[in-house]
Amino acid sequence: MSASTDEVRAVPLRMAAAMSARDVEKLVVNYTEDFDCVMPLHPDRSFRGADQVRANYTKIFARYSNGLDARVIDSVVDGDRVWTEWEMIGTRADGVVETIRGTVIIRVEDGRAGAVRFYLDPVDAPDASAQLNILD
Repeated sequence: MSASTDEVRAVPLRMAAAMSARDVEKLVVNYTEDFDCVMPLHPDRSFRGADQVRANYTKIFARYSNGLDARVIDSVVDGDRVWTEWEMIGTRADGVVETIRGTVIIRVEDGRAGAVRFYLDPVDAPDASAQLNILD
């Protein structure tokens, strides 16, 4: 039996709440063990596995040690996929605020993300580097 629209839409909302709480374990439970992340704009950053989600977000949460606000701005459900628009605003320890926006398409399996196509990128700012990578 397929998941309801509300069940599919709930996955990114749980992810955003866990990101904003900077709770890596609460976040990782939203991904299947063999999770597949495809980053078409940065193919060398694509990866597989919930363990890599944990490693990536441990770095991201450390980078934004003074807070991270992750929000799903809008979403559309199509069967087992939810197309989401995101905004993430993070504050580093030195007080610099960085904003990332874009689209993430999530395929939901049994109430968790089984795969995503990730189109998030930094918002241009006059004093920001041209190629911000939140994992650096």
